[in-house]
Amino acid sequence: MKSKAIILAVFVVAALVIIGGLAKKSGPPGRAVEGLPAPSITLRELKTGKTVTLDDFKGKAVFVNFWATWCGPCVQEMPSIQKFRDARKSDTSIKMVMVLYKDDPQSAVNFLKENKYDFDVYVDDNSASAKSFGLTGVPETFLIDKKGIVFKRILGPLDWSSDVAGKLMDELINRNPSQ
Repeated sequence: MKSKAIILAVFVVAALVIIGGLAKKSGPPGRAVEGLPAPSITLRELKTGKTVTLDDFKGKAVFVNFWATWCGPCVQEMPSIQKFRDARKSDTSIKMVMVLYKDDPQSAVNFLKENKYDFDVYVDDNSASAKSFGLTGVPETFLIDKKGIVFKRILGPLDWSSDVAGKLMDELINRNPSQ
């Protein structure tokens, strides 16, 4: 009888370890975690209305930036994002995904036109993508590698034209997807 109880206890502990390991690989629900697969999201392209998912960009390094026209730090960050985009415009290994967060799409169109920003903007209907990523505020940027793994999560604005950001992006682009 004692041996059955020990075998059962070992089995239960082993099962809990396996289940815990599987849960960790998928990450906590509603949050993007560095080193784990990015959440599956669906966005709508602002200009065309075309629906896209992050899977559409597999094989590319993906720069996902959540922003809004009403957000002061977002507006301050935009010129450096445009400089970053201009410097890497011909680099097809990067996809920039600028996600409009809780903002009027027409305000975004006007803002982009007024400031001569030419990056693609995507609408996050019902903030579903922000919830999936566990967004804490804007601006917030996620760098996702070619295999769809979250490489970095950056809270708040960053000077994307700086050497630090350039090195970070080079590391992302040259990252071995199996890392």
